[in-house]
Amino acid sequence: MAVSYVGVSTAVTANNRNSATANASKALTLPANIAAGDLLLLSVIALVPTSTFSLPSQWQKVDQGALPNNKGVYGLYWARQGIDAGSISYSLPQYGIIYARVLAYRGASTAYDPPWESYSSNDGDFTTNTNPYTGFKTPAVAANSAGSMVAAIATFWSNSGNTFTPPSGWTERLDASTSVNDYLVSYAAESAASAAKTVPAASFAPSGSLGWGHVFTFSIFADGSAPGSTAPTKGSINVNVGGTWKQAQSLWVNSAGTWKQAQSVFTNVGGTWKQVL
Repeated sequence: MAVSYVGVSTAVTANNRNSATANASKALTLPANIAAGDLLLLSVIALVPTSTFSLPSQWQKVDQGALPNNKGVYGLYWARQGIDAGSISYSLPQYGIIYARVLAYRGASTAYDPPWESYSSNDGDFTTNTNPYTGFKTPAVAANSAGSMVAAIATFWSNSGNTFTPPSGWTERLDASTSVNDYLVSYAAESAASAAKTVPAASFAPSGSLGWGHVFTFSIFADGSAPGSTAPTKGSINVNVGGTWKQAQSLWVNSAGTWKQAQSVFTNVGGTWKQVL
């Protein structure tokens, strides 16, 4: 089953025009028509250096940090459908703004957490090195299993609203912004990878000037596939180390507080238990 796009949630936004810091929370929403096992990706951006936010534990962190030039903070988190979306809590100083959306994808592997083969995160790799920027690039990522999808999710601060033109081979899924004197831009696109290949860097052109931002790019591999199109066989287990899949040399389990080396490992495949190690 190839990975496919399902939908995007309505935006959760808040802004503070008062001099006192605003501390509050808002319920997150999930996309419509999602099904059990769908991959959920939550993108958050908050403007103003001292803005902060927090999420419930069911959202697992992919990446978070500060925007360039100390303009604010960003974050990307993941989960699978079946969770309670919960609420995002935030603290916004004067002029602080926060913007969050959830995207859903179907067909992502349920055998691996997180379900991507390769991942990259950068501050946009903008096509110029001066402000205002004239576009942003996604780095090349490997897409080694049939049916995988390369997805790019970007968030930006800007002093003007933007719409983007995706490069050839990319399908735009989200192009939206919110404004209260400043703009927070949220963008998502994807490129199908039907065979083993490395998807080259792609440039996205905006209609206006961009401020600072962040870009996440990763290859979501398909259900039923394993990294490199080769499923683990008896005698080998693959683990993801820093975004790279490696064959485990040994496996340890904790039994009643004591770590022991496993002598064999079984997995359930279609209702049948099979030995993999």
